[in-house]
Amino acid sequence: MTSSLHLAKKIIEEKFDEKISLASLCKKTGLNGYKLKKGFKELFGVSIREYQVQLKMAEAKRLLANTSEKISSIAYAMGYERHASFTLEFKKRIGKGPREWRKSTPENK
Repeated sequence: MTSSLHLAKKIIEEKFDEKISLASLCKKTGLNGYKLKKGFKELFGVSIREYQVQLKMAEAKRLLANTSEKISSIAYAMGYERHASFTLEFKKRIGKGPREWRKSTPENK
């Protein structure tokens, strides 16, 4: 089962910017939904959804700090259909909105 959970983690890491359904992860790993969700959280300490969002926010921060790409473009690249949804999620997790966070990074001062 551990190898299946590591496979699920690898799939999430490779496709963090896409919507990955639990059903497709189950199919690819051979685990049922309960075992996948429970095992993932036990092994990695976070839920599948939380892990996906953590990866998205880390990549968004990298893009905000190192590119001049529009925030809306970064939001869409991270798989958010609405710019506002991305901004709310970013602010909730990082403590500042993407624009404010970008301005506060040393690379953009």
